[in-house]
This record gives sequence, C-alpha cells and structure tokens, in this order.
Amino acid sequence: MFDHIIIRQEKHLRGRTEEEIIGLIMEGIAESGKTVTTEIIKKEVEAIKHAIDNAEEGSFITALSDVVTNAIEIVQEYLDKESEA
Repeated sequence: MFDHIIIRQEKHLRGRTEEEIIGLIMEGIAESGKTVTTEIIKKEVEAIKHAIDNAEEGSFITALSDVVTNAIEIVQEYLDKESEA
C-alpha cells in the first residue's frame, strides 16, 4: 500500500524501548511482503515536515499522529505558504 514509510517515535512507548518498538514495526513491514523504503525520524513534527517537503506532486501522505492538533497545524502552515505563493 505504501512506497515509503517514515517511522517516528514519541513519548508513549507502552513499557517498551524505542528500539523494541521500531524493531516490531520493521518486522511487520517485512512480513507484509511488500518492498518499501523506510527511514526513522524520531520526532513527529520533524517527520511530518520531512514527508511534506520530500513528497512528489500527487503523493498521498498518511500521518498516524499522537497529537492530531499538531499535525493539523503543520499541514495548515504548508497550505498557507502555498496559497501565498
């Protein structure tokens, strides 16, 4: 379903280490049988900005956010900049 996955990590580790969670995510991606590229950007805000900055025209970005209002604010900032141009 996805061509590229950015894995990010925040506060809610649910009793696991960052490395364990990233390992589980990578394991799940591998088990999907799909060939996708991955990268790890630990902070959500940085990950969303990176995704937007590096997306090709017509790309579809899905953000699974812990703090939805932060994600909305980032997207709104980009929309505002685009409409000013």
